[in-house]
Order: sequence, then C-alpha cells, then structure tokens
Amino acid sequence: MAKTKAHTAYKLKDGTRVKGVTTILNNLGWNKNVLVAWARRTALAGEDPQAVLKEAGTIGTLAHYLCECDIKGEEADMDDYSAEQIEKAENAFLGYLEWKKMTNPKYEAIELKMVSEKYKIGGTADFIARINGALVLGDFKTSKGIYPEMTCQLAAYRKMYLEIQPKAKIESAMILKLDKNSGAFSHHFVGKSQLDWGWAVFKCCMELDKLHKEI
Repeated sequence: MAKTKAHTAYKLKDGTRVKGVTTILNNLGWNKNVLVAWARRTALAGEDPQAVLKEAGTIGTLAHYLCECDIKGEEADMDDYSAEQIEKAENAFLGYLEWKKMTNPKYEAIELKMVSEKYKIGGTADFIARINGALVLGDFKTSKGIYPEMTCQLAAYRKMYLEIQPKAKIESAMILKLDKNSGAFSHHFVGKSQLDWGWAVFKCCMELDKLHKEI
C-alpha cells in the first residue's frame, strides 16, 4: 500500500473537474492560528514541522486503511511502512475495534466517492452505516482535536449523498476520533442542527472560493 493517499480527481458527468470538499475548506485557512502556533512550538523543540505533519498524515492514512480492511474482511499489506508508523496506526486501529465492538455498526458504504452535479463539488465519505437503527454518515479522524470544519465537511458529504440517494434519511453524522498513542477512541455525534449550520458555512466557503478565483 502507498504511504500517501492518492489524490482523488472528482469529475462531473460531462468530464469537468471539480474541487473536493476538503480542498475548499483547507484553502480558506481553517485553524491557521492553531497551526502556526503548533509549528512554532515544534520548530523550537528542534523538529521539522513539515516532516512531522507528513509523518502524521502517513500514520493517519495507514490507520484508515486498517479500518477499511477490517470492514472489507481483507488482510492489510503494511510492507511499505516503518515499525513506528505501524505501531501508531495499530494503536488507532485498536480504538476502532473497541468502538466497533460497542456499537456493532452495519455498514452500507465505505470510502464512498461522490460528486454533486448540483453544487459542483466532490468528496469521499469514510463510511455510511446503521448504528442503533439510524443511518449515520461517519468519518475516521486521527487528529489531536475536533474542529468546526469537520462538521462542515460532514454536512457537505450529507448533501451529496442525499442528492444521490434522495430517499435516504440521514439526520446525524459522527466523527470517530482514534488516538494514535493510547489506542483510545471517542465518538462525537453531529446532530441535524449542527449539520444545517455546517452546510450554511460550507455554502459561504464555496462562494469565497469562487470569488478567490476572480482575483
């Protein structure tokens, strides 16, 4: 398995390429102050912030892959990874296994790539599953925190999914945070009102993205 997740090209039915949800959010500098402060602390500690971010991304990609393999019933190929990367990704995976044991999710889709013809955006949802009878759209995260843009991301995914499956009833989403060090997990449910807020914000982000192109 490649150490970095391949960039997905999202295209409309006519072949026009469109931006992904995370690209639109990232380009607007969410948590910029937090990232700058973190980078300063990391550099003062004698580490290269870019290298640390790259390593974290690699571990996160592997953790996602382990979860995906478990859902598909496949054996993971980790030959391209270092022992430390595997250890931390497996810690996160242990958290996922504990969560799975507790919630017993019934998966309806994983790594679902979607493109909205209406809003001209693309995105990939980590999973859609029934949990306690309700259809939930979810995302695996190995970040240290839970941030507002994650709600916006899930809100956009929900809109895209409902465009594809208009009869589906998704009233909530979930962020499953998996700790790479302790192996603990925490799940954060995002209710309908939060998703409505996230979509309102994301629509503004799309407008800002369009205006930025005109500069």
